[in-house]
Amino acid sequence: MLELRDISFRYGALTVTDSVSLTVEKGDALGVIGPNGAGKSTLLDLMMGTKVPAEGSILLDGEDISRLAAQKRAELGIARAFQVPRPFHGMTVFENVLVGATLGGRRPERGTYDHCFAVLEQTGLIDHAQDQASSLRLLDRKRLEMARALATRPRLLLLDEVAGGLTEMECQSLIGTIRQVAASGVAIVWIEHIVHALLAVVNRLCVIDQGAQIANGAPREVIELPKVKEIYLGTPE
Repeated sequence: MLELRDISFRYGALTVTDSVSLTVEKGDALGVIGPNGAGKSTLLDLMMGTKVPAEGSILLDGEDISRLAAQKRAELGIARAFQVPRPFHGMTVFENVLVGATLGGRRPERGTYDHCFAVLEQTGLIDHAQDQASSLRLLDRKRLEMARALATRPRLLLLDEVAGGLTEMECQSLIGTIRQVAASGVAIVWIEHIVHALLAVVNRLCVIDQGAQIANGAPREVIELPKVKEIYLGTPE
């Protein structure tokens, strides 16, 4: 569905993404790990269209979208949830999701109500539908961030360290929500520092270090590679 071909991105002389090639198939759940500053979030920026590659190309269903704006990519079925949730605090939870469905998904309001309620059910927020977004605890704000993205009806959901800041119990609850999303057929690319959370969901794992792809494959096999332990966990090879 999505293919990155030798993607590179630079800030001046600093190479942040270095000739990365990846594929995301329909229904995939791809995890991306690496140390701080490895270029993981930049990789999602390139997929979403908020950054343009210096070299290489990005293809969606075989069509080059490398220079396509983020809004156009959203219309084609790519959505993103960020590490720090930024809901519209003056709106209810339902209204926040409605914004995603109508503005992000470019659909008329009245035709999206049932879909919005279905998304709230899927993300465990249905009981908070009429609550002010500002009243939500952190876990539910993160769920709302995902729900607003899912309201656009994406085929590919990009998750940017969404488990950050949660307790272990909250993290397990969020894992359950992400599993439900993956089971619905939405492909996922999830970058995360909490490795056990990724391993509970993803079917493939990619390791990035200093902008370059170090490994890509079955999660348990990748995490046991000596080079991955050395780079990511600090264990001598």
